[in-house]
Amino acid sequence: MPNVADFGLLINEWTDLTVALNALNRSMGLPDAYPFAISARVREKLQFVHHIVRGERARPPISATSNARPVSDIAPREPLVAACAAELS
Repeated sequence: MPNVADFGLLINEWTDLTVALNALNRSMGLPDAYPFAISARVREKLQFVHHIVRGERARPPISATSNARPVSDIAPREPLVAACAAELS
């Protein structure tokens, strides 16, 4: 089982799983089970939620080319709604 604290490892494991599932489905003539590609922006948002749920202070986004506002100033125990609202503003 992957270390769920390591977001990068978790997302890489998810990608490997979806590729395998899609290959299995295609071998049986079925459509992809997970027909989505996770963009850099979506990955950053998933990382943000991952850290909020884990109660950690948010880390800088994985992508250094992002123009997203850093979320490192969000306190670990702020309510999830307030943290998400701050990210969306």
